[in-house]
Amino acid sequence: MESFALKNPETIKQEMDQLADDMAEAKYKYNLLESNSKVIFAKLCLAAKNEFNCSMSESEKHAYVNPEWKKHIEGLATASSEYDRIKAKFNNYVSYVEYMRSYISAQKHLN
Repeated sequence: MESFALKNPETIKQEMDQLADDMAEAKYKYNLLESNSKVIFAKLCLAAKNEFNCSMSESEKHAYVNPEWKKHIEGLATASSEYDRIKAKFNNYVSYVEYMRSYISAQKHLN
């Protein structure tokens, strides 16, 4: 990583803004998938109930093993992981900026 001491504060702000935008987009994607979980599960239950002419509890069992449900859950996990990765990157960036600020300040007092 390039030294922050050599970067323009506006450049640092732009990079942090970009990370914040990426984090917001990742959170949006996760929330969108999560908010549709109940709808997708209900749709799969209803389809299984109609197809197998079974009880609701048995239709839930069929819905849980449905490839469409598996795909949805994998998408949720991926979206959550992406959000966590970007959030960690943003937090690391903030920590490093604070470290460099303290380091530069200490160097000024030593000289």
